[in-house]
Amino acid sequence: MDRLEIVVVDIQTDDLFRGRRGGPAAQKPAIFCAYRMTSPQSLQMRHDLESRLDAATNVFVLDGRVADGEPWASTIRDRIKRSRLVVADVSGPSREVLFELGFARNKALVTIVETDQHRERLPRWLPSFQMSAYSGGGLTQIVNSIVTRLHSPQQTPRRRPAPIPGQIVWIEGRDSAWASSGRNRVRNAASESGLDIVVVRPDDLVSFEDLTSYLRAWLVFGCVDGGEQDYAVHFFAGDIAARAHAGAGPGRGQSIARGAVLFARDDDIARLCIADSVHRLSRSTRSIVTSERDLLKATAHLLKRYRRWLSLEPPLRQA
Repeated sequence: MDRLEIVVVDIQTDDLFRGRRGGPAAQKPAIFCAYRMTSPQSLQMRHDLESRLDAATNVFVLDGRVADGEPWASTIRDRIKRSRLVVADVSGPSREVLFELGFARNKALVTIVETDQHRERLPRWLPSFQMSAYSGGGLTQIVNSIVTRLHSPQQTPRRRPAPIPGQIVWIEGRDSAWASSGRNRVRNAASESGLDIVVVRPDDLVSFEDLTSYLRAWLVFGCVDGGEQDYAVHFFAGDIAARAHAGAGPGRGQSIARGAVLFARDDDIARLCIADSVHRLSRSTRSIVTSERDLLKATAHLLKRYRRWLSLEPPLRQA
């Protein structure tokens, strides 16, 4: 057990894979494990997974723990980029894990749950993944599946659709009537810039593909109130943090920064129902608002960004 605790500490320091290219850790294949950090069962799973993978294939396991003072988004982006695949414990589900699942971009995914009962409690759009339970000896099958995938020829994962400037999605649940006035005001503001919003109700979606079909959005508004739609909101926020621009390329006038606006009923809901990872994101990427006044201010700022982007002339291509 002492050896496992030392490994966990090492994982929190990026020295293992930053600036030591010749060291043994730099040569090991890596996976990223998104787990429920407040759950003893999920924490034990993460430790056991690393121990078994290290013994079987010498695989290095990375996770979402970041030392205080480190830039969260860029650090996790580097870790996921380095990883061959992402293992996600979606039991609960956990808002933090759903955010990291969104942050995984186009990486191959292995979704797991603690028990079969946890699978039955997931949002309708999530269980379209094949997933195994790790309790009661199920972790052996999961490790074997991961080892097989790591030793198989690289498969092209399902790529997420490229974000398109000007596309706006509003996410709300069936019980989000409290947000209808704000939604109408945002729709009116968007229409003045020649834009419309698409309203998405995650409880109507029946597959993961249904959800990801809306990932073309440049701007996402998500209602947060403790309901089931919160999980989809966190998934979208993760995707926006990972794929931070919409458009054709990095040059001037070719792309525009994406944005996520999380609209909570009040400050207590924002504190309790929005993942810490979202709070740690740059304010240029996300806004957290708890009143219609602040919702409209955030909307006006983002629409102004869009109009300014439209006025930019892209650089002329060299003949």
